[in-house]
Amino acid sequence: MRVYVMTDLEGVSGVLEFDDRTSTDPVAQKKRTFHRRLLTGEVNEATTFFSILQVIASGDHRVGHIARTLEMPTNRLSAYMQTLEDLNFVERRTPVTAGPKSRRGLYYISDLFARFWFRYVFPNQNYLEIGRTSNVEAQLRATFDSEFTAEVFEQCCSNYLWRLADRDEIPFIPLRVGRWWGKDQEIDIVALNQDTKDILFGECKWTQQPIGIDVLKSLYHKARQVKWQRGERQEWFILFSRAGFQEALIERASHPNSQGRYDVILVHDGQVVSSHPR
Repeated sequence: MRVYVMTDLEGVSGVLEFDDRTSTDPVAQKKRTFHRRLLTGEVNEATTFFSILQVIASGDHRVGHIARTLEMPTNRLSAYMQTLEDLNFVERRTPVTAGPKSRRGLYYISDLFARFWFRYVFPNQNYLEIGRTSNVEAQLRATFDSEFTAEVFEQCCSNYLWRLADRDEIPFIPLRVGRWWGKDQEIDIVALNQDTKDILFGECKWTQQPIGIDVLKSLYHKARQVKWQRGERQEWFILFSRAGFQEALIERASHPNSQGRYDVILVHDGQVVSSHPR
Protein backbone atom coordinates (compact mmCIF):
# COMPACT_ATOMS: atom_id res chain seq x y z
CA MET A 1 0.00 0.00 0.00
CA ARG A 2 1.43 3.39 -0.96
CA VAL A 3 0.69 6.41 1.16
CA TYR A 4 0.89 9.93 -0.27
CA VAL A 5 1.10 12.70 2.30
CA MET A 6 0.11 16.34 1.71
CA THR A 7 1.52 18.94 4.05
CA ASP A 8 0.13 22.11 2.49
CA LEU A 9 -2.44 23.52 4.89
CA GLU A 10 -4.67 24.92 2.17
CA GLY A 11 -4.71 21.57 0.40
CA VAL A 12 -5.52 19.72 3.60
CA SER A 13 -8.32 22.15 4.34
CA GLY A 14 -9.83 21.42 0.93
CA VAL A 15 -9.77 17.68 1.55
CA LEU A 16 -11.28 18.00 5.00
CA GLU A 17 -14.13 20.08 3.64
CA PHE A 18 -15.05 18.07 0.57
CA ASP A 19 -18.14 16.38 2.03
CA ASP A 20 -19.87 19.70 2.81
CA ARG A 21 -18.50 22.01 0.16
CA THR A 22 -21.72 22.29 -1.87
CA SER A 23 -24.09 22.20 1.08
CA THR A 24 -26.21 25.25 1.90
CA ASP A 25 -27.04 23.94 5.38
CA PRO A 26 -26.09 26.58 8.00
CA VAL A 27 -24.35 23.99 10.21
CA ALA A 28 -22.32 22.70 7.26
CA GLN A 29 -21.36 26.26 6.32
CA LYS A 30 -20.30 26.98 9.89
CA LYS A 31 -18.27 23.78 9.89
CA ARG A 32 -16.53 24.75 6.62
CA THR A 33 -15.63 28.15 8.00
CA PHE A 34 -14.28 26.62 11.21
CA HIS A 35 -12.22 24.07 9.22
CA ARG A 36 -10.64 26.83 7.15
CA ARG A 37 -9.99 29.14 10.10
CA LEU A 38 -8.65 26.33 12.28
CA LEU A 39 -6.28 25.02 9.64
CA THR A 40 -4.99 28.47 8.72
CA GLY A 41 -4.52 29.54 12.33
CA GLU A 42 -7.31 32.14 12.38
CA VAL A 43 -9.25 30.51 15.23
CA ASN A 44 -8.39 31.70 18.73
CA GLU A 45 -6.23 29.11 20.47
CA ALA A 46 -5.90 27.09 17.27
CA THR A 47 -2.78 25.48 18.74
CA THR A 48 -4.87 24.07 21.58
CA PHE A 49 -7.41 22.55 19.16
CA PHE A 50 -4.55 21.07 17.12
CA SER A 51 -2.95 19.59 20.25
CA ILE A 52 -6.25 18.01 21.33
CA LEU A 53 -6.74 16.44 17.90
CA GLN A 54 -3.15 15.19 17.88
CA VAL A 55 -3.61 13.48 21.24
CA ILE A 56 -6.85 11.83 20.11
CA ALA A 57 -5.23 10.70 16.85
CA SER A 58 -2.36 9.14 18.80
CA GLY A 59 -4.79 6.85 20.63
CA ASP A 60 -5.97 8.70 23.75
CA HIS A 61 -9.77 8.71 23.63
CA ARG A 62 -10.82 9.33 27.24
CA VAL A 63 -11.29 12.91 28.39
CA GLY A 64 -9.31 12.27 31.56
CA HIS A 65 -6.36 10.84 29.61
CA ILE A 66 -6.43 13.70 27.09
CA ALA A 67 -6.51 16.26 29.91
CA ARG A 68 -3.54 14.65 31.68
CA THR A 69 -1.51 14.47 28.48
CA LEU A 70 -2.14 18.16 27.79
CA GLU A 71 -1.81 19.10 31.47
CA MET A 72 -5.16 20.86 31.22
CA PRO A 73 -8.05 20.87 33.74
CA THR A 74 -10.84 18.56 32.62
CA ASN A 75 -13.51 21.26 32.87
CA ARG A 76 -11.50 23.54 30.56
CA LEU A 77 -10.91 20.72 28.09
CA SER A 78 -14.64 19.96 27.99
CA ALA A 79 -15.38 23.33 26.36
CA TYR A 80 -12.94 22.61 23.53
CA MET A 81 -14.31 19.09 23.10
CA GLN A 82 -17.86 20.43 22.87
CA THR A 83 -16.85 22.81 20.08
CA LEU A 84 -15.12 20.03 18.15
CA GLU A 85 -18.11 17.72 18.65
CA ASP A 86 -20.67 20.36 17.62
CA LEU A 87 -18.79 20.86 14.35
CA ASN A 88 -18.35 17.11 13.72
CA PHE A 89 -14.57 17.25 14.04
CA VAL A 90 -14.86 14.59 16.75
CA GLU A 91 -17.57 12.16 17.75
CA ARG A 92 -18.35 10.74 21.15
CA ARG A 93 -18.97 7.01 21.28
CA THR A 94 -20.39 4.98 24.14
CA PRO A 95 -20.55 1.20 24.67
CA VAL A 96 -23.35 -0.28 22.58
CA THR A 97 -25.07 -1.62 25.70
CA ALA A 98 -25.04 1.81 27.37
CA GLY A 99 -26.99 4.97 26.69
CA PRO A 100 -25.58 8.07 24.94
CA LYS A 101 -25.10 9.83 28.29
CA SER A 102 -22.90 7.06 29.66
CA ARG A 103 -19.85 8.34 31.55
CA ARG A 104 -17.73 5.79 29.65
CA GLY A 105 -17.78 7.86 26.45
CA LEU A 106 -14.71 7.94 24.20
CA TYR A 107 -13.81 10.58 21.61
CA TYR A 108 -12.65 9.86 18.05
CA ILE A 109 -11.78 12.10 15.11
CA SER A 110 -14.70 11.75 12.72
CA ASP A 111 -12.94 12.11 9.35
CA LEU A 112 -10.45 9.40 8.36
CA PHE A 113 -8.22 11.79 6.46
CA ALA A 114 -8.12 14.20 9.41
CA ARG A 115 -7.33 11.25 11.68
CA PHE A 116 -4.41 10.33 9.42
CA TRP A 117 -3.20 13.94 9.17
CA PHE A 118 -3.17 14.52 12.93
CA ARG A 119 -1.56 11.12 13.54
CA TYR A 120 1.28 11.34 11.04
CA VAL A 121 1.57 14.78 9.40
CA PHE A 122 0.93 17.39 12.08
CA PRO A 123 3.38 15.96 14.68
CA ASN A 124 6.09 15.63 11.99
CA GLN A 125 5.77 18.93 10.13
CA ASN A 126 9.31 20.03 11.02
CA TYR A 127 10.76 16.88 9.46
CA LEU A 128 8.54 17.14 6.39
CA GLU A 129 9.27 20.82 5.80
CA ILE A 130 13.04 20.22 5.61
CA GLY A 131 12.66 17.10 3.51
CA ARG A 132 13.64 14.57 6.18
CA THR A 133 10.88 12.15 5.30
CA SER A 134 12.72 9.00 6.38
CA ASN A 135 11.65 9.44 10.01
CA VAL A 136 8.01 9.77 9.00
CA GLU A 137 8.25 6.84 6.60
CA ALA A 138 9.70 4.70 9.39
CA GLN A 139 6.80 5.64 11.66
CA LEU A 140 4.32 4.80 8.91
CA ARG A 141 5.93 1.41 8.30
CA ALA A 142 5.88 0.66 12.03
CA THR A 143 2.30 1.65 12.84
CA PHE A 144 0.17 2.36 9.77
CA ASP A 145 -0.84 -1.23 9.05
CA SER A 146 -1.01 -2.56 12.60
CA GLU A 147 -2.71 0.46 14.20
CA PHE A 148 -4.29 2.89 11.75
CA THR A 149 -5.50 0.41 9.11
CA ALA A 150 -6.53 -2.13 11.76
CA GLU A 151 -8.85 0.46 13.30
CA VAL A 152 -10.38 1.28 9.90
CA PHE A 153 -10.81 -2.47 9.23
CA GLU A 154 -12.79 -2.73 12.45
CA GLN A 155 -15.13 0.04 11.29
CA CYS A 156 -15.56 -1.66 7.90
CA CYS A 157 -16.44 -4.96 9.56
CA SER A 158 -18.98 -3.25 11.80
CA ASN A 159 -20.65 -1.67 8.76
CA TYR A 160 -20.46 -4.95 6.82
CA LEU A 161 -22.42 -6.70 9.55
CA TRP A 162 -25.58 -4.96 8.31
CA ARG A 163 -25.03 -6.44 4.85
CA LEU A 164 -24.63 -9.90 6.37
CA ALA A 165 -27.92 -9.36 8.20
CA ASP A 166 -29.64 -8.35 4.96
CA ARG A 167 -28.40 -11.60 3.39
CA ASP A 168 -29.56 -13.68 6.39
CA GLU A 169 -25.96 -14.74 7.05
CA ILE A 170 -26.18 -13.91 10.71
CA PRO A 171 -28.86 -15.46 12.91
CA PHE A 172 -30.89 -12.35 13.76
CA ILE A 173 -31.53 -8.77 12.66
CA PRO A 174 -29.60 -6.40 14.93
CA LEU A 175 -31.24 -3.29 16.27
CA ARG A 176 -27.93 -1.83 17.48
CA VAL A 177 -24.33 -2.41 16.41
CA GLY A 178 -21.25 -0.90 18.02
CA ARG A 179 -18.27 -1.53 20.25
CA TRP A 180 -18.26 -2.52 23.90
CA TRP A 181 -15.70 -1.77 26.57
CA GLY A 182 -15.44 -2.07 30.30
CA LYS A 183 -12.70 -1.31 32.78
CA ASP A 184 -10.18 -3.79 31.42
CA GLN A 185 -11.81 -5.39 28.36
CA GLU A 186 -12.87 -4.30 24.88
CA ILE A 187 -14.88 -6.08 22.17
CA ASP A 188 -14.59 -4.85 18.59
CA ILE A 189 -18.21 -5.50 17.59
CA VAL A 190 -21.34 -6.17 19.60
CA ALA A 191 -24.70 -6.43 17.84
CA LEU A 192 -27.90 -6.91 19.78
CA ASN A 193 -31.64 -7.15 19.48
CA GLN A 194 -33.54 -6.15 22.61
CA ASP A 195 -36.76 -7.79 21.40
CA THR A 196 -35.36 -11.27 20.72
CA LYS A 197 -32.59 -11.01 23.36
CA ASP A 198 -29.98 -12.08 20.80
CA ILE A 199 -26.44 -10.75 21.09
CA LEU A 200 -23.51 -11.21 18.72
CA PHE A 201 -19.92 -10.71 19.86
CA GLY A 202 -17.24 -10.08 17.25
CA GLU A 203 -13.49 -9.56 16.80
CA CYS A 204 -11.75 -8.10 13.74
CA LYS A 205 -8.15 -9.16 13.11
CA TRP A 206 -6.04 -7.26 10.57
CA THR A 207 -3.08 -9.64 10.83
CA GLN A 208 -0.93 -11.29 8.18
CA GLN A 209 -1.38 -14.77 9.68
CA PRO A 210 -4.58 -16.85 9.90
CA ILE A 211 -6.14 -16.54 13.33
CA GLY A 212 -6.61 -19.51 15.62
CA ILE A 213 -9.05 -20.81 18.16
CA ASP A 214 -7.31 -18.80 20.89
CA VAL A 215 -9.01 -15.67 19.51
CA LEU A 216 -12.41 -17.32 19.89
CA LYS A 217 -11.62 -18.44 23.45
CA SER A 218 -10.56 -14.90 24.32
CA LEU A 219 -13.83 -13.60 22.91
CA TYR A 220 -15.77 -16.12 25.03
CA HIS A 221 -14.00 -14.75 28.10
CA LYS A 222 -14.70 -11.11 27.24
CA ALA A 223 -18.34 -11.85 26.43
CA ARG A 224 -18.83 -13.06 30.00
CA GLN A 225 -17.98 -9.54 31.20
CA VAL A 226 -20.98 -8.05 29.35
CA LYS A 227 -23.97 -7.82 31.70
CA TRP A 228 -26.66 -7.13 29.08
CA GLN A 229 -29.58 -9.61 29.51
CA ARG A 230 -27.28 -12.04 31.30
CA GLY A 231 -29.00 -15.37 31.95
CA GLU A 232 -31.70 -14.70 29.34
CA ARG A 233 -29.80 -13.83 26.17
CA GLN A 234 -28.84 -16.05 23.25
CA GLU A 235 -25.18 -15.62 22.32
CA TRP A 236 -23.49 -15.76 18.92
CA PHE A 237 -19.91 -15.11 17.87
CA ILE A 238 -18.36 -13.73 14.69
CA LEU A 239 -14.72 -13.38 13.65
CA PHE A 240 -13.46 -11.26 10.76
CA SER A 241 -9.95 -12.02 9.51
CA ARG A 242 -7.76 -10.42 6.87
CA ALA A 243 -5.71 -13.62 6.44
CA GLY A 244 -8.23 -16.38 7.08
CA PHE A 245 -8.49 -18.99 9.82
CA GLN A 246 -6.56 -21.94 11.15
CA GLU A 247 -8.03 -25.41 10.69
CA ALA A 248 -8.91 -25.90 14.36
CA LEU A 249 -11.04 -22.76 14.33
CA ILE A 250 -12.78 -23.75 11.09
CA GLU A 251 -13.46 -27.17 12.60
CA ARG A 252 -15.03 -25.60 15.71
CA ALA A 253 -17.24 -23.34 13.59
CA SER A 254 -18.44 -26.32 11.56
CA HIS A 255 -19.97 -28.00 14.61
CA PRO A 256 -22.89 -26.93 16.83
CA ASN A 257 -22.42 -25.93 20.45
CA SER A 258 -23.80 -27.82 23.43
CA GLN A 259 -27.27 -26.36 22.75
CA GLY A 260 -27.23 -27.63 19.19
CA ARG A 261 -26.70 -24.18 17.60
CA TYR A 262 -24.04 -23.24 15.08
CA ASP A 263 -23.00 -20.21 17.05
CA VAL A 264 -19.66 -19.29 15.42
CA ILE A 265 -19.47 -17.34 12.15
CA LEU A 266 -16.19 -16.82 10.29
CA VAL A 267 -15.78 -14.10 7.65
CA HIS A 268 -12.80 -13.77 5.32
CA ASP A 269 -12.50 -11.48 2.30
CA GLY A 270 -16.16 -10.52 2.57
CA GLN A 271 -17.36 -14.12 2.47
CA VAL A 272 -18.81 -16.25 5.25
CA VAL A 273 -16.52 -19.26 5.62
CA SER A 274 -18.75 -21.16 8.03
CA SER A 275 -22.30 -21.12 6.71
CA HIS A 276 -24.84 -23.40 8.38
CA PRO A 277 -28.57 -23.39 9.10
CA ARG A 278 -29.15 -21.62 12.39
